[in-house]
Order: sequence, then C-alpha cells, then structure tokens
Amino acid sequence: MADSEDRLRRALHEYAGDPPAPVELTDRIEARIRHRQRQRRAGWGIVTVAVAALLVIGFVALVGGSTPPVHVVVSPAGGVGQVASPIVPPAPGTTAVDVLDLTWISPIDGWLLGTPQGCTQPDCPALILTTNDGGQTWHEAPAPALSCDQTAGAACPDVSGIRFASTHVGYLFGRGSGNQFFMTTDGGLTWVLEGSPDVLGLEAMDGTAIRVTQLGTGCPGPCHVQVEQAPIGSSDWKVVLGAAQTPSTDVTRVQLARQSGGDVYLAVYANPASGAPNQHAALYVSHDGGASWQDDPDPCGGTAAGPGTAAGPGTTENDAVSIASAPDGTLAVLCAPRGGSADFVVVSADAGQTFGPAEPAPAGAAFTVAGPASLFLSVGKDLEASFDGGAHWSTVATDPAAGSLGPASQAGQLTPLLGFESASAGRWADGDQTVWTTTDGGHSWAPQAVSS
Repeated sequence: MADSEDRLRRALHEYAGDPPAPVELTDRIEARIRHRQRQRRAGWGIVTVAVAALLVIGFVALVGGSTPPVHVVVSPAGGVGQVASPIVPPAPGTTAVDVLDLTWISPIDGWLLGTPQGCTQPDCPALILTTNDGGQTWHEAPAPALSCDQTAGAACPDVSGIRFASTHVGYLFGRGSGNQFFMTTDGGLTWVLEGSPDVLGLEAMDGTAIRVTQLGTGCPGPCHVQVEQAPIGSSDWKVVLGAAQTPSTDVTRVQLARQSGGDVYLAVYANPASGAPNQHAALYVSHDGGASWQDDPDPCGGTAAGPGTAAGPGTTENDAVSIASAPDGTLAVLCAPRGGSADFVVVSADAGQTFGPAEPAPAGAAFTVAGPASLFLSVGKDLEASFDGGAHWSTVATDPAAGSLGPASQAGQLTPLLGFESASAGRWADGDQTVWTTTDGGHSWAPQAVSS
C-alpha cells in the first residue's frame, strides 16, 4: 500500500512545477491512475482509487481549484407500516427550531421557516434554514428582522409561510397570521419588503407565482378573497380571480394547491360549525396555470346529493375540509359530514373532473397525496397512510414529541405540515422541531431533529 501511495505522490509531483487548470490536472492524473491500475493486482484496486481520490481533491485545492460539495442522502430503511427509528436530539450547543413551514425545489434542496423551540422571549425571531442534502443537515440563512410580542398574544413571527421557486427567487408571507410580504431574488441573501394585501397562500413554479390575498376585514375569517399572478421574481401582480367571484362572508380559511403542468386548485372553506345550512366549500379549478378559473361544486356532496356521499343523498351535508393534489392529475378531498359521522375521502384521477366513491378516513389535521392510491393523514402523534386509495389505513410513523408546541400564543402557528415533492419524496413535520422524510413513496419515514 505504501508503495502505491509513493508512486501516486511522485506522479503528482511531476505536474506540480507549473500547475495547469484544475480540470486539466484532474484529467491527467486520472489517466495516469487508470494506466497504473491495470498493472496492479485486482485486490488493491478499490483501495487505490479511494487514496487517489483523496490526493486529487487535496492537490486541486492546493493549486487554487475548487470542487463541488459531495452530499449523501441517507434513505430510510423499513417496510410498509414500519415506524422509523427514534429521533436524534439536536447537537450540544445548538438551538432546536420549531417548524412553521417548509419549501422544496427538488427532493434534496429545501428551505425551512421556524422559530427557536418553545421561545418565551418577548421577541421571538424568525429563522430561515436551508438544506441541500434532503434534510440530513440544515444551515441557518439570512432572515428579515421579524419578531413578535408574545406577551400580547401576537402571532409569531409576522410571517409564517415560505416558498422558493428556484435557487434565487423566494417569498415570505403571512399565510393569514401576519401582514408582511417579502421577496428575495438572490437566494435569500437579502429580502425586500413589498407592499401587499394580506397573503393567505402562495405557490410558485412553471415561471409564475400565484398568491391568494384578502382585501378587507370586518367579517370572521378572510374577507374578499382574490387570486393574483406574477412572473417569478416580479412585483407586477395581476388579478386572475377577483373577490367578486369568491364567497364574501362566513369564510374560515383558504387552501391553495398547485402542480407543475398547469393544474391549480383553490378551496375556500365555510364554517360548518355555524349551524347555518349549506356550508359547502367553494372549489375553484384552473388547468392553464391560473390564467382562467372555473367554479366547481364541493365534491363531498350530501344534502343536494353528489359524488362522495357517505350517508346517502339528501340525508346529511358533507363538507370539504382539506384538498391535496399530485403531479399525475390526482386531486383528493377530505370530507367531514355534519352531525358527527366519520370522515371520508374522495379521489379524482382526472384533475377534479370526476371523483370516485367515498372511502372512510381518520380525522386528520393535515392531508396529502403522492398519487391516486397513496393517501396520507397526520393524526395526533401518528402518520396514517393508505396505499389502496383509502380502502385501508395503517400507521407508518409515530412522532413521540408531536404536539410539544411551546407557549400558548405560538400553538396556533405550529400546525402539522405534510407534503410530497415527487411521487417518492415527502415530508412530515408535526408541530415540533422534527422533520420526517420518506424517499420510497411514504412506506417508511426517518426523523431528523432541526437545529440552528
């Protein structure tokens, strides 16, 4: 082995007198290594390549070259229904981070918005962390100087949503709890505060950003909801679905779902607890990236009959409470019957044009899909999954720390997060400082504590 290293060092020394460009040097050294490998016994081959790789990296750095970082994505082990390994706590000297929102531009490149875990200070800062290894490690990035006065019960912080469209363009917004809207065009090095109505949701892809805003106050929940669109990185927002076209009263919240290729869905939820009849959600669908919209009926049905009626037409009202979509045209809707009956799901495989039969489902706090057969619900400390379109459900992960929300004024902010970046890669964060990751379509999940 020592003889092999000596010969490699001599080979490197031959080229060190007048260093060439790093790429040229690497090519020449690799050619020399391949030539000499053919002269060695096969048993040394793997060891020699490893030593050579280390020497090349070190020598290129010595002559002024650079090499891109190497990231290893660890795939979680396990089969269907297997709960992942215990959570590894943050390293000593670091601060655990409560997760407010997540955004991904690929299965490995993402950003996280959070606050220090259990922050009880009068001013709790907003923290932005970034990863380029699928969430195995997180690194703190610049964030606007945002905080909240928890002694007054204010939302913490002034923004609670983050979305990146590319490595350069990203957005911070209130998502219904704050009134500040920021944009970055330099990868988060600087954030610019922009004038905007209260932004309730935003999704950016395919060259455009779509956001949902509310124009007024004075009624419970969001008032005068509209949809706006702008080129990614631009401040030139145009209204594509006006407030006059959406419900103006008794709105509790909105949900925006978008997939690359043009499918966009907006659910405007009413208040079934009000006791008033006809509290169906309003569902708006666009198949051209948000340029035009159609108003579809609540697919959960009931009362006036319709697809997905679990208790029979005309017997009860079933209201949509959550939607989820996937790139293959899947649109799934979680339905809650009024009167205490069990929740159920209806699934569309054609982007909301038709829906299949109702399938019973657990009552979950967060809902997502990876395809027409793969459905997921965050239920308490458990992540429940169905791989047959809702016919059967099982627990695929349990977070023992779920619900450790910190101070009461922060509890309303730390809602479960659940979503997929692709058919195989997905994330679950259930109101604490842990992000769970799947790389096999949701069959197995691995936890990673988040700290700064």
